[in-house]
Amino acid sequence: MRLRGLNKEFARYGGVGLERQTIAVMFASGALAGLVGAIMVLGAQYRFTDGALTAPQYSWSGTLAALLAGGEPVGAIIAGVLFAALQTGGFAMERSVEIPRVLTMVLESVIILFLSMRGVMRKRGS
Repeated sequence: MRLRGLNKEFARYGGVGLERQTIAVMFASGALAGLVGAIMVLGAQYRFTDGALTAPQYSWSGTLAALLAGGEPVGAIIAGVLFAALQTGGFAMERSVEIPRVLTMVLESVIILFLSMRGVMRKRGS
């Protein structure tokens, strides 16, 4: 997958079956998404709740964690834990000292903004 991401034509020249790999990755990601949905239904609520996966903004947090990780699997785990801690802390702050939870979203956005500026500055310096 990394070779394909770096240079698709070189991967094809090297004998990587791109079509087969695409189908395999799509199958694996669909299976993983189905597993997460099953865990949400069977593990937490014991029933199907409409909007249970989209309401807590799991997709937004996952996208931010993937962007922060920069394609590294271990970095994705660390970034996921960071954003989970920020969101959980935001809920706790809102309950205990009545600070708006939106503040944690602003903090996440500032983190992503500075990381994207780091990428721009790296390109500008070289």
